[in-house]
Order: sequence, then C-alpha cells, then structure tokens
Amino acid sequence: MRNFALTVNGAPITAHEGQSVLEAALAAGIYIPSLCSHPDLKPQGGCKLCLVEVEGQENPVCSCETKAAEGMRVLSDTELVKRLRRTSMELMLASHPTDCTSCSAYLNCELQALMQYLGVAHSRLRSVEKRNVAKSNGLTDPLIKRDMVRCIQCGRCVRACEELRGVGALEMKVENGESYVGVKGASYLDGGCRFCGACIEVCPTGAIQDTPGLFKALKGESLVPCKAECPAHVDIPRYVRFAREKKYSNAVEVLRERLTFPHALGYVCSHKCEFSCKRGHLDEAVSIKEIKKFCLENDKSSSWFLKVKKLEISGKTVGIIGAGPCGLTAAWHLARKGHKVEVFERRPLPGGMLRYGIPKHRLDRSVVDSEAGIITSIGVEIKSGTEITSALSLKERYGAVFIAVGAQLGARAPVDVSGCQNVWQAVEFCALAEQDALPPMGSFVTVLGGGNVALDCARIAVRAGAKRVRVACLESRVAMLAEKDEITAALSEGV
Repeated sequence: MRNFALTVNGAPITAHEGQSVLEAALAAGIYIPSLCSHPDLKPQGGCKLCLVEVEGQENPVCSCETKAAEGMRVLSDTELVKRLRRTSMELMLASHPTDCTSCSAYLNCELQALMQYLGVAHSRLRSVEKRNVAKSNGLTDPLIKRDMVRCIQCGRCVRACEELRGVGALEMKVENGESYVGVKGASYLDGGCRFCGACIEVCPTGAIQDTPGLFKALKGESLVPCKAECPAHVDIPRYVRFAREKKYSNAVEVLRERLTFPHALGYVCSHKCEFSCKRGHLDEAVSIKEIKKFCLENDKSSSWFLKVKKLEISGKTVGIIGAGPCGLTAAWHLARKGHKVEVFERRPLPGGMLRYGIPKHRLDRSVVDSEAGIITSIGVEIKSGTEITSALSLKERYGAVFIAVGAQLGARAPVDVSGCQNVWQAVEFCALAEQDALPPMGSFVTVLGGGNVALDCARIAVRAGAKRVRVACLESRVAMLAEKDEITAALSEGV
C-alpha cells in the first residue's frame, strides 16, 4: 500500500492510499471533530463538523469524504472552519432537548462531548419542534428503547443497518418537509429488523438504546450478549451467519479460533450464550449449541486445518501430566509454538472428563477420539496407561512440566453412609461405567442431587439394569439445576 506525505496545520503527516483526510489526521494524533462519521461506516459528510480548509479549494470540505493526497496542505483550525462548525452544531441542537441530565446517555453522549469541545451552548440560533418524532417513538418492541426527540439524524443507525448487517430495516423518511429516521414497515418486526443492536452501538446520542434493565451494562465485546456470556468469547454471530450461508468450513474456522474441543461442546456445552440471547426476549433463543454441532458435522473439507500455523522447531520440550481437556489444550498450543510435547495419562485412553466423566449416551466416544486425534496430528505424543507419581521426575527430562490432573474427586452429600454398601460419588460412578466396571445395580437405585451429573448417573443406572431409579434433590422440579432436556430424557427412560 502506497504512503504519501501531506501537512495538517503545518505539521507533516503520512497517509495511506485510500485514507480520508479525517482518518489520516486522527491516525497522526491530530483531532478533527466529527459526529456522523464512524470507523465501520462509509463516510457521509452530513454533520459538517469535520470541515477543513484545503489549499487550492475555494470552500471548506468535509474531511471524512475528502481523500488524502500527496502534498495536500490542510488547515483544520481556522476561524472560518470553527465558525461553520459552531453553526452546524447549533442547527443540530435546534430541535434537541435542553435538559441533558434527564437523558440516560448523560455523560456517555458524543453530542454532549462535542458541544463542550466547540463551546456551543443551548442558547442557539433558533428552536424547532419536531412533528414527526411520534412516528418513530410509537414503534415499540421489547428490546429497544427509542427517544427520537434526541435524534440528530446523523444517519449512523441507517447505514449500520444496511452496511454492517445487510438488513436495511431503517431509512431516512421525509414528511411535510421534515426528515426523520423510520422503518420500512408498520413496525420494526414487519420492517425486517433482526434486533441485532447495531443501531444502538453506533448511535452517538441517547436516541436508540437497549431497554433499561434488560441486559447487563454493555461495553466493547459485551455489546453482543451471547459472545460476552460464552466462557471462551467465541464470535457467535459470525459462525451463525456462516451457517445460514451454508459455509460450514468457515463456521468451523471461527469455532476453532477459540475452542480445542468444539465438536464435544456441540453435545455437552451448557450453552450460557443462549440464556442471554437477545432473541429470547422476543420468542425464543437461537439454538446456538445445535448450530455449532451441525456446522462441525457438515464440514466435509476440514479446510480450517490447512490454515493452522505451526512455528519452527524451538528445541524446547514440555511434559504434561494429564490428557484431559486442560492438558490437551495446553499441548495443542505448545506444539503450535514449535515445542516438543509429550502427554502422560494414567488411564487407558485420553480425554479426561470428556471420556470418564460424561456418559456415552451424551457424548459419543468417536467424537472424543477424533478431537484427540487432531492434537496428535501436529506432533503431540500421548502416552496413555502411564501414571506419573512425581512431577520432579519429569523435570529432569523436560524443560518444563505442566500439571493438568483435573478435579478427580467428587462431592458427597452430608449423609451418614457408614456401613452402607454400593455407595458411590458421581465422578467415581461415571468412571466405573466408562470402564464397564460397575457392580450389579440391584433393583433400586437412589441418586442424590438435581444437576446434570445426577441425571447422568440416573440414566447410567437405567442402562446398567436397575429396575427402579429415583432422583432426590432439595430443589423443586422447576428449580432443578439440570437442563430441561436432561430431565425430559431421564423421565422418558423411566427415572
């Protein structure tokens, strides 16, 4: 990309080919005010706050729309430019409420900040009453609060809806000579609104906001609730969009950016993301977990693997104790750094709790084998059936040792079971089942607890031949911690 030199207020700066004067100045640390401009949107030049004078141009130009050029001489702080900016701001304020403190965007408002920067108060040239505001305010939905009397018609929301989301539900309308932001339809739902929140994100004032109290205070990444609630912060909207377009390999690439065992998670993930899904406030959440599994099972090319970068051999060695999710994840990233990695697992097969804690009826073992195989395919060596009793013994052979033995001890309810036979902790019970080592179940099995693991044990007991299995927990049925699907499945199997 070609670079060239220009000056802003006499200071030499460098611009890239295709950059606007505004972008080049901001990149060089020279501030030029703007309001309708946004880094993710095409320039519009509507607010007239980014006006500058350019040598050779008869009139000031909008710096957001003017491409930087070799040898260009720009002045951004002349008296003419300052006067025009103040006039533009005063015209915007003509129909804006004078009481900022009553706005929920108070102190987080770009308009307010620019008023202070330009030295413009509400003692403006004239006052205008908006007649079409009610048309926009009257369109309500459960997710978005609109206070369109605060709209300055910068057009950001309209452009974001079209350019960033490809939806185009919003548009600038004109009625009786007065413009306002409206929707293409009788309501936002009819207009095709996806309630993605892009308009909220780019709005510089308090005109469009999340309904108060509906979501957590959103900042940065958290502007997308599902992504924020995902423990791995996977870019969920991106892979869901790829799934809609049937680009399953692209979707898997997004998943693999953050996850080492995405296919296993497609079966057993607790899908916290779905509980915060915006769509859940309209009808029901998007089935994010099922979409994840669907993409992985329909990715026929596995093209993501061709893009995995592995650095040159470093000469360093790492010994890892434990071939569960933690140990194998560490092995994957260390091997990609070029280090030689060996993993020691005391049990016969790798997978840790994926294999010995989650029953077969929930997670097919071929999925665990496949994902462990991906890790060994880049040079990681897994030594199963090898118990390490001292990390120090490995330290003598490896440059570094990583201990990833996991949480192997289960919790036991405070019930006196002294003298009782056939009493197991859940973790132990699941591991015995995986190794086909369960003793005869007898005719009656009681499971204490109301979470997913308790339901796992109950369903294992049914499969092991118990004639009657019951689950006892402190919570009521509606308050049980187990997922509804697990409860339904257990009931259908006779628990």
